[in-house]
Amino acid sequence: MDSLDKLPRMDIKNLVTENCTLVTGGRSPIAVDIAKRVSLNSKVLLLTRDASHKDLSHLHSNKNIVIQEANLLQSSFVSEFELILRKFNVANLCFAHRLSSIEYSSTQRFLGEVTRPAELIESLNSIQRGIQKRVVILTSPASQYVIDDQDLTYHINKSSLSTLVKFFAVNFATNNFVINAVAPGSFVTKERSKEYYEEHQLLYQGIISSIPSRKFTSPKDISDFVEFLIHKAPMTLNGTEIVIDSGLTLIEQSTFARRMSQNYSL
Repeated sequence: MDSLDKLPRMDIKNLVTENCTLVTGGRSPIAVDIAKRVSLNSKVLLLTRDASHKDLSHLHSNKNIVIQEANLLQSSFVSEFELILRKFNVANLCFAHRLSSIEYSSTQRFLGEVTRPAELIESLNSIQRGIQKRVVILTSPASQYVIDDQDLTYHINKSSLSTLVKFFAVNFATNNFVINAVAPGSFVTKERSKEYYEEHQLLYQGIISSIPSRKFTSPKDISDFVEFLIHKAPMTLNGTEIVIDSGLTLIEQSTFARRMSQNYSL
């Protein structure tokens, strides 16, 4: 990560006058949506491995969002993060990043997705005293169920994050601190797999028919709820993990199978 004196595009005067929300995962569509939604009510510092990524270009004109390149895997980032907390008055954290199984080893993924967030949360709790501190972590239904297109490391990391939320909720609550998790469903948005669904219309219709609300969960649904947790939720809402999937995981397996088979027989 660049030294703090070289942070690009930062409007320091604006950032230090009010509490800031730090969001990780700048290349993720959900993280970008969260940054945009949260920026309606506070300054946002969006951390990403690639600030020049095309999906971030439209954010550069948003005066409430500052994009900063950062590598959470570097050991030096923890101390640099403490400087960021103080200098930019960070009061809220949202961990929305995920490390690719293609680019990183299982050890690196656990470090970046579990160990590093734990260290950063501890820094927020110990440094930013006297203010309300809110943390939101994106988890997954994989902390409770097996998702067959995700590997073992993914399941281990998501389960670890769910436990992490409970641990910090109990141990840091007396310091004006709350932490909650949001678990997006497996089918977040049709647009992400638009071509696949267009080629498999029966599968798409089968999934839609099995969702109680008959609609996919979108990144906007996730970002709206994250914004609620960061800006509007009572401080008594602490240690929860909310699954946002339009009720899909509430469907019992045999029921889901019957609905799918009925759709294929049409």
